[in-house]
Amino acid sequence: MKRLVQAVAVLWGLVGAAIALPAVGDASGTAKVVLLIASVTLPLCALVSAIAVERGRSRVGAILLIASCATPAYMAQLLAIAPLIAALVLLFSTRHTPETAAPAAG
Repeated sequence: MKRLVQAVAVLWGLVGAAIALPAVGDASGTAKVVLLIASVTLPLCALVSAIAVERGRSRVGAILLIASCATPAYMAQLLAIAPLIAALVLLFSTRHTPETAAPAAG
């Protein structure tokens, strides 16, 4: 399951960047800066989520993958459904047990 989520995350990161980055040139002014930041950071969220899942941080990986679904993919935004579903499955299949919970403060 986690390998599938990692594969989806890496694939979405690459596809999202391939779709979003070429469109930056069409924007003008401040929109170009905002679009460039979104086109770089959001696909990177997908790639970092794969690393987080590999290191056993499933919830962090799922949240990063959900954030990456905001990658500006324009008319191909439907492609973001697969990583969104993978992230939600990972998020809700991860059990929060006392052994994995953070120690209480104090």
